[in-house]
Amino acid sequence: MTDSAQLLFSQTLTVLATSVAAITIARTLEPADWAIVSAFVGLSLGLTLVADLGISGWLLRELSALVADGQHRPDGASQLVSSGVVINGLVAIPLLVAAAIWTISARPGAETSVALLSLLTYGALTTSANGLEAYLRARREVRIVLSASVLEKAVLVVLVLASVMVGAGIAAIGLAYLVAGVSRIAFDGFIVFGRQRLTFIRPRRDDVRRVARASLPFALNGAAFNLAPRLDTFVLISMSTTSAAWFAIGDRVLGPALLVAGTLASALYPFMAAQPAKRTSPWLLAGALGALGAALAAIGIALAPILVPLVFGDGYAPAVAMVQVMLLSIPLVYATSPLLVIAYSHGRERSLLIPTLGTSLAGTVAIVVGQATGGPVLAGAGFVARFGLFLIVVGVVAHIAWRRHAVDDAAVPASNPVYAQSP
Repeated sequence: MTDSAQLLFSQTLTVLATSVAAITIARTLEPADWAIVSAFVGLSLGLTLVADLGISGWLLRELSALVADGQHRPDGASQLVSSGVVINGLVAIPLLVAAAIWTISARPGAETSVALLSLLTYGALTTSANGLEAYLRARREVRIVLSASVLEKAVLVVLVLASVMVGAGIAAIGLAYLVAGVSRIAFDGFIVFGRQRLTFIRPRRDDVRRVARASLPFALNGAAFNLAPRLDTFVLISMSTTSAAWFAIGDRVLGPALLVAGTLASALYPFMAAQPAKRTSPWLLAGALGALGAALAAIGIALAPILVPLVFGDGYAPAVAMVQVMLLSIPLVYATSPLLVIAYSHGRERSLLIPTLGTSLAGTVAIVVGQATGGPVLAGAGFVARFGLFLIVVGVVAHIAWRRHAVDDAAVPASNPVYAQSP
């Protein structure tokens, strides 16, 4: 809970800082420029997700296992971290080059070009920073991760405010993001490769391929859990723009609550690696977080009739019923999160791959059927059904893995294939 609280504080600061920056930019720029900046920020976040390739989650598990096993040789950790950074770069650089080629051919103007390239580079830097911070989180150096986040957001807010005060355009705002990203990656690099005394090792081609292949299931499972639900709005638009608008409101309301679940679960990795499997009942953890999610859902359902019209406007009052139904997914997500960590900690990510992709598709079908047969409320029920199926699938895999390791009295959750093959 201590680690989770610090990570949640970091996430809260991130939300506050980005909100201050967004409000300041929106109130200063012309609507057209504001739209451009918003679109480019969205692209940078998309680049972060693509370039990550599941590396940060995979590294967190593997490095946690190294620390717990007492096998924390600097060369082993260095190889893993270095390979992750190289893979992030190999994915991000072609995307940045493509963006640069577009600016040359389309000629959107110097201001727009600088803003686009700066924000996309910021996304690439953020991806590499997440990989470095996985090493710190595996060692439970959560305060350092918090410091890196505070530094980045402080630099961002200060530079954005300075740009606004001098009347600079969108290029200056893009450069503010870029400098903030550089400050974070420089801080993380100094800590990891300086104070922690890791060495950046140029990985061999086989090592890069091995790490990319091992982390790919994390990326695909993450897409099933996180990306597919984001596409539901586009599916609903083809059937009813009204339902799609209400669904988007529900998704926006759920966002902060689901962020908490992910943060709480990610803090479990070092503990899953450090404790014998038989001591950690998956259902105890799932029940505890599920109960917390149920409490949050109950509060949200009670407040939705007041907050939805107040925050989004009276025109969205009819969305309340759909939002209330969608809030029922919160306890399901909270209960699934620790089970997913347990399954990953026991090396079961490949076992989850096909079931989670199938479950995600089944959820989309349920939403479409719900909309066609009963309108927005049943579409919301289809959304909840997807997470119920996720809970069943992940729960079965986590329980089987836990029982097997408990019977074998295994002291470590999963072997580290990359570390085992290191020279």
